[in-house]
Amino acid sequence: SLTLYFSQNTPAETTTKKSFELVSGKQISLGQQITYGPKVIKNFNDNTQDLVIQDQDHVLYLLNSDGEQVYTIPLSGPVISDAFQIDFFKNGKLQLLFATEEQIYAIDRLGNFLPDFPLSIPEDKLTNLNLVDYEQTREYRYFAATEKGNLWLFDKTGKALEGWSPLQLGETVVGAPFHFRVPGKGDFVIAQGKSGKVHFFNRRGEKQPGSPLDLGKEISSTAKLISGNSPVL
Repeated sequence: SLTLYFSQNTPAETTTKKSFELVSGKQISLGQQITYGPKVIKNFNDNTQDLVIQDQDHVLYLLNSDGEQVYTIPLSGPVISDAFQIDFFKNGKLQLLFATEEQIYAIDRLGNFLPDFPLSIPEDKLTNLNLVDYEQTREYRYFAATEKGNLWLFDKTGKALEGWSPLQLGETVVGAPFHFRVPGKGDFVIAQGKSGKVHFFNRRGEKQPGSPLDLGKEISSTAKLISGNSPVL
C-alpha cells in the first residue's frame, strides 16, 4: 500500500543579490542580479566543485571552485528545473541537464550543446523536468511536464517515447513527475496534479489500477517518496 504525505514546503526565495562569497572568502560579482543558484555540481576533472548560476538577463554561468568563469551561455528564459549532471557518453565526463519554459538543455563542461539539444516542445511551455536512470546504466530518461497538462518522456538522445508523446494528463502538475520502483511489482511514475489528484503510470505510460487517487482538494506542496518495503509518499 501507499501512504500519501504532503508537507507544507516554503517556496524557495528568489535571490536579488549580484554577488556571493566563496568558502575561500573570495567575492564573486556578476554585475547583474542572480536569479538561479549558485548550484553546486561536480567538476569531473579534479573532483572539485563547480557553480551553476543564472542572472536576470537569462545568461547561464559555470564557475570553477576558484570563481573563474568556465563558460557563459545565453538561454531562452529563466531556469525552471533542477540542474542535473549526466554521463551522456559513459566515459566519466559529466554534462549539465536543465530546462527553461521553452527548451531542455544538455551542455558539456566546455559550453557545447550535446547532439540534438536543446529540445523544444511546439506550442507549449515546460513547467517541470526530472531525470531518471532506471537501472543505473546511464541510459537516461527525461520526464517533462507542460503548461497544457501534458507529460513527455524522452530517451537520452531527446526522442519522445511511445505512450508519452505526449501523455495528456488534463491538468498541470505540482513538482516534477518522478519514478519509483516497488520490489516484485515494477517501475511506476507519479504525477501530482494541482487538482489534488495523484496519477500513477507504468513505464509505458499506461494508467494503473486506482489511478488517479483523488485527495478531494487542491494540493500546493510536493509529494515526497520515502523508500522502504511499503513505500510512503
